[in-house]
Amino acid sequence: MRLKQGIALILGMSDYDFEELSEMSLETANELDPAICSAIDALPNDSVRLELLDVLKSIDTWNWADLHLEILKSLTFEMKDGLDVLSTYIETYLETETDDYEVEELEVLLRMIEKKRDS
Repeated sequence: MRLKQGIALILGMSDYDFEELSEMSLETANELDPAICSAIDALPNDSVRLELLDVLKSIDTWNWADLHLEILKSLTFEMKDGLDVLSTYIETYLETETDDYEVEELEVLLRMIEKKRDS
């Protein structure tokens, strides 16, 4: 996640004057997405997943909306403890989201968390 944040910084500073650098940076950033999500599945326990959620809060991942949503999906599927923290985070994110698709996906995640809590 920190690497993706660094790439976003490079892209922002390059002002697209260096087209090759920008293109390579975007390709690298996009190649990280599946690795990040599969790493979530391999995390040993929910306390580590909650630490990842703290990282999400501290960096500007919302600029990478697709990845951010995929991370939240992975966390929702994998977590058993700390669902209140995850739910609060998703609700906060939902309040700022305007894209209809994202809103719908976030609402689905909140319903999934509610079902997990009930069972």
